[in-house]
Parts: sequence; structure tokens; C-alpha cells
Amino acid sequence: MSFFDTLLGNDAASAARQAAADTYRRQQEASAGTRTAGDQYATSMTDLARGYQPWQGTGLAANDAVRNLMADPSSVRSLPAYQFLLGEGTKAVDRSAAAGGNLFSGKTGKALETYGTNLADKTYGDAVARLMPYLRIRSWALRPLNSARMAALRSVLSSAGM
Repeated sequence: MSFFDTLLGNDAASAARQAAADTYRRQQEASAGTRTAGDQYATSMTDLARGYQPWQGTGLAANDAVRNLMADPSSVRSLPAYQFLLGEGTKAVDRSAAAGGNLFSGKTGKALETYGTNLADKTYGDAVARLMPYLRIRSWALRPLNSARMAALRSVLSSAGM
């Protein structure tokens, strides 16, 4: 650089351009590192989530079954076990009433109604109880996913120098 370049400020302008170019290059490198870290994190979470698909599917199916059961409690009447127990219980009440000579009495009607109501209550409770462990399994199975997600995020951020 000559005396006139210094006098006209060309040295300072050149230095400023060079500093700006260096800053821009460093920003681009940091940005690329952040993108790479994000891609690594996304890949690790996708792979980890695939391992939990069976539990997720089971939990979602159990959620749907519980929702359907809650929306229509009378749906237990279509279960084969309920149909069988209702038929056998009705026969037992009828036989007992017939043996005592009270087959067509109000007492027999009341006994049939009580039996049917109690059976429906028990069958409904049993259906809900059968589904609850699946809901608990799903929440239990997903707990490690949250811990692993945080560990992977920490690892990716530390490797990116953040």
C-alpha cells in the first residue's frame, strides 16, 4: 500500500472488508455446525422413537378401547362372556323360582333384574380393569424416551460447542 492509499483510507477500507469477510465466514461455519447438530439430534430421536412403536401402538389402541367403552357402556352386552353369563344366570334364577313355585312372581322378576344389573356392572368393571394395565404400560414405556431425548440433546449441543 502506498502513502496515497493510506491517506485516502484504502488501507482501513480493505481491513474492514477483510474483517467483515472473516466474520461472515465464521458465522456460516457456526450455522453449519448448528444445522449438523440439529440433523444428528433429529436422526437419533427418530431411531429412538422407532423402538417405542410397539408400546405406542398398544397404548393408543387401549386409549381408543377405553374411550369407546366410556362413550357406550352398554357395549359390554355384546361381549360373548356377558352373553353366556347372562343366559346361564337367567336359567339359574328361573330354575330356582320354578322349584319354589314362584316362576312368574314379582320376586323372580326382581331377582332377574338384580342379577342382570350386577352382571353388567361387574362386566363393565372387568373390561375397564383389563384395559388399564395397557395404559400404564404405555406411560411407563415412554418415560425413558423423554430421558434419552434430553441426553441426546445435551450430547449434540456439547459436540456443537454450545
